[in-house]
Amino acid sequence: MAESAAKNFSDDEFLAVPVSSLLHRKASLSDLYIRLGTERMIKVAHKGGAIDVERIARFGEKNVQYLYVHRSEFSGIVSDLVRGAEHLTGLHQVPHDLKITKFFNIAESVYSELLNLPISDESLGRAMRLSTEIATNLREKPDFAKLVKSVVSMGDEFSRHSLGAVVMSNLLVAQLDWSSPKLLAPITMGAFFHDIGLKELPQELWFKNRIEMSREEIALYETHPALGVQMLNSIPFITPDVLRIVQEHHEIPNGAGFPNKLRLDRIFPMAKIVSFGNMLAHEMFDPNPDQPFSLDRMAQKIDHVYSQMFTTDLARAARRIFKKDDK
Repeated sequence: MAESAAKNFSDDEFLAVPVSSLLHRKASLSDLYIRLGTERMIKVAHKGGAIDVERIARFGEKNVQYLYVHRSEFSGIVSDLVRGAEHLTGLHQVPHDLKITKFFNIAESVYSELLNLPISDESLGRAMRLSTEIATNLREKPDFAKLVKSVVSMGDEFSRHSLGAVVMSNLLVAQLDWSSPKLLAPITMGAFFHDIGLKELPQELWFKNRIEMSREEIALYETHPALGVQMLNSIPFITPDVLRIVQEHHEIPNGAGFPNKLRLDRIFPMAKIVSFGNMLAHEMFDPNPDQPFSLDRMAQKIDHVYSQMFTTDLARAARRIFKKDDK
């Protein structure tokens, strides 16, 4: 393929896709670009043409992890990725850990579509389908360390946190011995969509520390569960269980949560799982160079903080995840 001229890069015009999600294709569904610095990019594949792996590899010294596609073609790329994920589930010869890693790579693009393009029945349907595949495969309880590594490797903070909540919620479910697909599917989808309402709020609030928020910002932030329910409510395949998880994913059994300060059994049981999974995901996967994640520190926090916030069965489940089970 002839060298393509560099052109201006625009976050409004192009969206990123993990390189590893695209290299399996013999022909590209769109023009593909590599970003050069902060303002320039170069085309490395033409729509309908072969994806030149060797050409992409020549940019390895720049640590290329993402290729860029035009915004107008992004949904088609995501649709193809989700179809590939569904096909991958049925391939028994593919190692389970490799499947999970692939699903997580695809999840980055699914989250990006939800955040950067107008939400539609089709985009939500793709997210639901992928969450179903993740729930199916997480039932096999893959290695904890590999799960953590897969989530940490994700580049976008929002997608990393959302997928972290999926992982931690499913690990809690496994320790509680909840094995029915009727429970696992809505919990996974609820965790997948739990923060979708943040799309309606200013991005500076998404990961702002609560103690740094003004009273007005706190009040606005606490509307995101209800906003999420509004966004999902008209979608036929979103069940009442998923809506209730999204509505109550910040409620805490000790009554200190929001928006309704529900206590104990007034909180939907599946929402309790996702609420705790959400907190554990923040602990584990939010970037914090000043205090990197520590198993010992997490175990201490479960014993001295989370055990006062959540019910005994959930605290025990968390201890078992981090190899600090009750005797």
